[in-house]
Amino acid sequence: MSRGGSRYGAGRPATRPRIEDCAVLDVRRLRAKGALRPGDHGAIDVGHGPRLWYRTMGDLVVLRRAPEGCVFQTVGIDSTRANLGVGQRWWLRCPREDCGRRCMRLYWPPERSSGFACGRCARVTYPSQRLSPFDMAERRCNDLLVQLRQARMHNKGYLRLRRALVEAEQARAAAFRAWAMVRLRLPV
Repeated sequence: MSRGGSRYGAGRPATRPRIEDCAVLDVRRLRAKGALRPGDHGAIDVGHGPRLWYRTMGDLVVLRRAPEGCVFQTVGIDSTRANLGVGQRWWLRCPREDCGRRCMRLYWPPERSSGFACGRCARVTYPSQRLSPFDMAERRCNDLLVQLRQARMHNKGYLRLRRALVEAEQARAAAFRAWAMVRLRLPV
């Protein structure tokens, strides 16, 4: 289990599954395979965990663990009009009875055998949720530096980014001072 947050190593181990350890069912991958057309069937790799076989029936995708095995899980498919009214945007419905949210991805945590669920129902954590305040400030500084180096912009935009970078560097220094005071037990 991982530990996280600004109190790294100081508390109890994390109990929520990490997103990078989960099997992922992504509607974009299903669409790329042509799996959203009624009657389509095939196999799909979901990352961690077993390969799953699917069959599309109307607005449902039926998932199986073996080609002719018993039904593992049924997931609803939904579509909405895309922005500007051109095309469709496809969604998966969370298969949990009390949820039913539309989402692009469903997650299957490794410790649970209950199947796929949305990020909220599966209670997964994202890498950014485990960053300390210093790490978040460092990440912000790096992102702003990349923007400054890559973009060609007017002077007004450049000055705005420079001000944001100075503020981010001050926040990083403050976070480091706070960490050092706690870690080294320095007086305030």
